[in-house]
Amino acid sequence: MLAHFFSFCIGRGYTRTNPAEGIAMPSARPNRRDHVSPAEVEAMLRALTADEVAAGESLQWLREWILFGVGTGLRPGEQAALRWADVRLGERVVRVRGTKTAASVRSVPLAGEALRVLRQRGDRRRGEGDGPVFTDGNGRPINAAGGKLTKRLKALGTAAGLSKNVTAYGLRHSFGTRMAAAGVPLLDLAKIMGTSVQMIERHYGHYDPARGASHMDRVFGLEDSTEVQSADA
Repeated sequence: MLAHFFSFCIGRGYTRTNPAEGIAMPSARPNRRDHVSPAEVEAMLRALTADEVAAGESLQWLREWILFGVGTGLRPGEQAALRWADVRLGERVVRVRGTKTAASVRSVPLAGEALRVLRQRGDRRRGEGDGPVFTDGNGRPINAAGGKLTKRLKALGTAAGLSKNVTAYGLRHSFGTRMAAAGVPLLDLAKIMGTSVQMIERHYGHYDPARGASHMDRVFGLEDSTEVQSADA
């Protein structure tokens, strides 16, 4: 932009030099965020099982953290702060508090592996009072921003042969990417993930012509096959 401005000034005789000439512009940061595909998650879980066998210790807490993260799209801090008082297994939802303001609450649906994880963790703690849903192997709350979780995920990605840096936030991006690719309306996805439609569109919104055509067919219906054949003839 500045280079064009100074070129204009030179053309008008306002200046003789272009101070912006030869300056390399910083490349724009890509909008796509690193995520792991379902196949890559499976590879990480296989690597985790191998680590358990080699170390002779259970890493079930990490397995459940990963499965819940890719199955709900919660931010790492939200997942770490989740408490049993916010879990509604009968309704298949969790209430996520304080994302934008201290009083803000949103409901996140539960399905598949994420629901199974909470049911299993709930069975193991039956009879206990309120407390953090996710704890490490020693029963301590998980620090989502701490080095232990970060190192574990990075090591798992390496052991699984992934050419990307696996992070706790990347699990959230995996959820968003998979839901958007499945055709979930961006407004619905934004509500589930607790963010704006603009952010969803920027990071996860890809237009798929085939999916667009299927939506048109669903809303307006297909032409009669005989009419289509006669038109093609």
